[in-house]
Amino acid sequence: MSIHQDQVNQQAKSRLSEWQIDGIVNCHRAGIKENVICKTMNLSPSTVSTVIKRAGSKGTGLLRKRSGAPLKMDNRDQRRLARQLRSAPLLPMKNHLKLWCDADPSISMDTFRKYMKLIGSQSYKTVHKPALTPEHKLKRLSWCLDKVGWGQNSGERLFGPMSPNSWFSVMMVALG
Repeated sequence: MSIHQDQVNQQAKSRLSEWQIDGIVNCHRAGIKENVICKTMNLSPSTVSTVIKRAGSKGTGLLRKRSGAPLKMDNRDQRRLARQLRSAPLLPMKNHLKLWCDADPSISMDTFRKYMKLIGSQSYKTVHKPALTPEHKLKRLSWCLDKVGWGQNSGERLFGPMSPNSWFSVMMVALG
């Protein structure tokens, strides 16, 4: 058998069932070599060796529950959070966190952000356009005055709402 055929015969990456894991462990304990188990069960050598190492001498080869703190939110809480985020998608994250902490035990911003990412929601920060400086206003005004039919009403679209006094002061500065 060539190397190419071995690679074709191996399974794509997928989780092993309990039955397959028990089969690998029992075959190894019966004295069957790893390479024979690989070819027989159509698995990669690394998968078989990982299961055997995990099983040790008396273990089962199944993943044990890891130690650590329990999750802050269960599935029900995550669904509720998703509903809250969908109800006001443009609300800042701090406000969402405050709404959440008013009803439930408080969690940190990092934990809240982690669950938002897990749900598939994202937060963004709005970027405000800076106000026009007087220099930029004059450049726009000089450009406007060159165009035909541009007056005060047309200029308001470029500079924003202007009172007659401010329009007069801009015109006086522009004309010299």
